[in-house]
Amino acid sequence: MALQSAEAKYDDLHKALPFHDGTFSNWAAERSKQTPFQYREGVSLWVANIDLTPDDEFLSGRFADQAPDDDGERAEGDE
Repeated sequence: MALQSAEAKYDDLHKALPFHDGTFSNWAAERSKQTPFQYREGVSLWVANIDLTPDDEFLSGRFADQAPDDDGERAEGDE
């Protein structure tokens, strides 16, 4: 149940920008030469009884909401 919930949240976080460049830092709405990887490719989700990395903000949306500007670069202040 916990795993399915985490998977659903992970899917929701990547609906708008599901493709990335392999670094998980540059995202796009469509697959391209610059963003050939879908967010689930090469990713395995699992759950534990305790949070092993409490500071990673994995399912917070902090990183999924950051789209590059039109020139492909992150806006000032983006991480």
